Parts: sequence; C-alpha cells; structure tokens
Amino acid sequence: MLSRLTIKNVALIDSAEIEFGKGLNVLSGETGAGKSVILDSVNFVLGAKADRTMIRYGETECMVKAEFSVPENSRAVQILRDMDIETEGDIIISRRFSETGKNSIKVNGNTVTASMLRSVTDNLVDVHGQSEHFFLLKESNQLRTLDGVAGAALGPRKAKLESLLKERRQIAQQIALIGGDEKERGRRLDILKFQIGEIESVGIKDGEEEELLVRRNKINHLEKIISAVQEASEALTGERGAMDGLNGAKRAMNSVSGLDEEYRAICDRLESLSLEADDIAETISDLASGLYFDEEEAQETENRLDAIRTLKRKYGADKEEIDRYLAKCREEYDLLSDSEGK
Repeated sequence: MLSRLTIKNVALIDSAEIEFGKGLNVLSGETGAGKSVILDSVNFVLGAKADRTMIRYGETECMVKAEFSVPENSRAVQILRDMDIETEGDIIISRRFSETGKNSIKVNGNTVTASMLRSVTDNLVDVHGQSEHFFLLKESNQLRTLDGVAGAALGPRKAKLESLLKERRQIAQQIALIGGDEKERGRRLDILKFQIGEIESVGIKDGEEEELLVRRNKINHLEKIISAVQEASEALTGERGAMDGLNGAKRAMNSVSGLDEEYRAICDRLESLSLEADDIAETISDLASGLYFDEEEAQETENRLDAIRTLKRKYGADKEEIDRYLAKCREEYDLLSDSEGK
C-alpha cells in the first residue's frame, strides 16, 4: 500500500506531505483545492510522462516521493531484486523533473530508467478514473492478481495444474487425429505412408551429401585434373625431366664424393631426392591410370544429390531434421492405424 506521499513544487502545491492509513483513504475538498494535482503527482512518480507545465511557477524543478509497503513475495519486490535493488517490502520512489527537461528517478536510492520504473509500478499501483482503466477485465491481469494474492504457497498447485493442462492439450491433439470420418483418416494415412516411404527409400547416410559433392566436383573438373597429372608426370619422367636431372647430378657428385665429406653429404641428399621423386612419379602414374570419365557414375552421383535435395526441400534442412520429421510421421501413422480398429 501507499503509506506516504511527499510533493514539492508541483502546480499549485508548494510543499505537501500526505500519510495514508490502512484501508480506504478519501481525498475531499472544494474545486481547485488540489485533489487532481495530488493524483497527477502520483501518476508522475509512477512513471507517467512529464512536462514543464507541472513545475510550480517561479521554481526550476519539481519533486515527488512515494513510499510503499508491500509483501516480500509480491511481483514488484521480485522485479526489484532482479535489478539488484535490495528491499524487504519497503519501496521508496523519488522523481525529479527540471525546467530543462532533465529527469531523475531513484528507487530505494538507486538510479533507474523510466522503463525500469514502469516495470515496477505496473505491479505496484493501479490508478484509474471512471471507465478509463479496465485492468481486471484482462484475463492475464486477473491471473497475475490472483497469483500475487496467493503467494508462493500456491506454487506446487500451479505446477500441477500446468502439467495437467499440458496433458489435456496432448490428449485433445490425439483425439483430433483419430477423430473425423473414415475417408479423412484414410487420406491422412495415405499421405503419411507416401512421406515415410519417400524418406526411407532415399535412406540418407551420415556425411553422404558432403562425399557426393566432393565426387561431383572431381567429375566436373576431370579434364583439368587429367591435364595436371599428365603435365606433372612429364615434368618428372619425361625426356630431360626432373628424374634425369637428379640422376645426372647424383652421378656428377658421386664421382667426387670420396674427396670430401661435404661432397658425400650432397650425394646422399641427391639420393634421397631421387628416391622421393621416384615415389612421387609412381603415385602420379597410379593416379593417371585411374582417371577416366565414367558416365554412369556421374549420372548416379547427380541423381543421388537430386534425391537428397528433394527431401531437404520438403522435410528438413539437414539429415537430423529429416529424421525427426520421419519419426513424427511414423508416430502419427501408428496412432491413426491403431484407431481404425477402435
């Protein structure tokens, strides 16, 4: 509840301090006595939009402070604690507004923004006039109000109710599935059977699409690969190729290897290079012998990729998503099939 309201330099009010008691409090007075200014001040400290006209004539700023006492389990207290603002149920809000438009808001001594303030006060006070506010007509607000009054003691029952409602929705979905006439159920079974069969007939394997893309890339660049392999083979084993050059260098250094240890070391290195080059030449030769265009393999690769792309377009972005869709179809198919005998 609002326990104290302090107003300074707001409209006609120079300074006022109002204490509220428990239960119903009534503000009465003649027209122009300042009742509406007090309500405007309450709205202001709760986060309403401010303008310079509310500042008392001749002053440079106005200030309103409101002190509240609320249960520790209230939503407003929970929100403040989420903001790292300590409170045990006492909430003190002060707001200043200057003629330059500067706005200063503090909650329990901590500076907050206008949006932060409203998130607290929306759960703290409801200010309304004739037909201008229908807070309790909204179902979400009704539930929030009841939860706030009930407190934490209602938590286990709420959790149980939530579980029961979830179970009820699932049962309703199953009833909807097995409901309807036989023709509709039969049409749905046919669709599910087709989708299950389509996915199972393709039978995507883990990593298969990536392997197929690599294979297709090689097929599409086969001519370039063959040309590169042939050129490399000629450079190594052709007339005046690298192999001949290495052998010539090895023979030359071998003739003087006995004269100095350094010459012997060079000769040994040339021998190693020659052996490595020979091994590379043999590997290239094996590659060359296996390089040829297989039209059947190329068509099979393309057909397989097309089948996978079709499934991805219809049932999921990747294998995992398609598998989840397949499992869902099987479950629904089994449910509808079982219902035919019921």
